[in-house]
Amino acid sequence: MENDIAKQNIGEKAHLFIKDPLFMFFCPVKAKRADFIDRYFNYYLEKWSAAGELIETGCSGVAAVLRDPDSFVFRFPGRHGLALRMNKFSYNVLNHMEIVQDIVNIVVPQQMKKRVLTVFAAPEVDGESIQRVIDECKKRAEAEGFVLVYETFSKRFLKIFEENGFATGYSRQYLNTQFFQSVLTYNI
Repeated sequence: MENDIAKQNIGEKAHLFIKDPLFMFFCPVKAKRADFIDRYFNYYLEKWSAAGELIETGCSGVAAVLRDPDSFVFRFPGRHGLALRMNKFSYNVLNHMEIVQDIVNIVVPQQMKKRVLTVFAAPEVDGESIQRVIDECKKRAEAEGFVLVYETFSKRFLKIFEENGFATGYSRQYLNTQFFQSVLTYNI
């Protein structure tokens, strides 16, 4: 099943994620954020879909992806990579991946199989939509035998994740920014 966000032109949907805290960090200039989001999704959606990392959300205002932090690529090779690489804010994406990888390898022992869940959500997204994402990810974690790690810059959905058996493994201000990073884990 394809993710709802992948079914439509992401350029038409970039405006939904303007206020997503992760994109606010990636591209701090609001006037340039929609273009950055468009480049970001144009680059990553195809890769995530091909790797089976894109999660069916059932909601057009939510995009979710499950990635192996040990397989992060710290550059932008391939199709649509140049457009993202040429953006002056692309460094923030690579910096964030490196920090997430380091934190996850501290919170979850390196020898354990793990996947990082990233949720991009529009402001109007409700808890029910996030619950569907959590249920799908937990089902995959149990079937494939990995520790599920939720990393976020938002406190918005933390309670829902905690109610679903996730435990906080890391929580603090991200570098010297206004963002507060939380890493929660769900062990099968």
